[in-house]
Amino acid sequence: MNTADEAQLSQLEQDMFSAIRTRDRQMLESILDERFELRIPGSPMADRAGFIEAILAIPGTILSVGSDDLRVHVYGDVGVLTGRQYARVRLEDGTTVDDVGAFTDIALKRGGRWRMVLAHSVPLPATP
Repeated sequence: MNTADEAQLSQLEQDMFSAIRTRDRQMLESILDERFELRIPGSPMADRAGFIEAILAIPGTILSVGSDDLRVHVYGDVGVLTGRQYARVRLEDGTTVDDVGAFTDIALKRGGRWRMVLAHSVPLPATP
């Protein structure tokens, strides 16, 4: 077990949530590998450009995004992160929308640097 890699992967996940919350295109581009794919059952696959554009186009204000129950596993140059992701968005009409999902993110290490190559999310019921 390499705790330095685990720490780097945990930070990568936190950077991803921060970049989504602030809609930071440059940070997203630095985190996501060129071959990145987002897969959500029942939805079309999104590539890196499509994912970034979807984040930038989220209507309203992103109030929060993060995770809990994060688990990090390192298998050589492959990192696997799992957990529960949550987001809260306030729409322009004042309505607040919560989104919760179970996720698995896969990262590859190249040249000493981790980058996300796959995100898989399964929607979960929002808790009251």
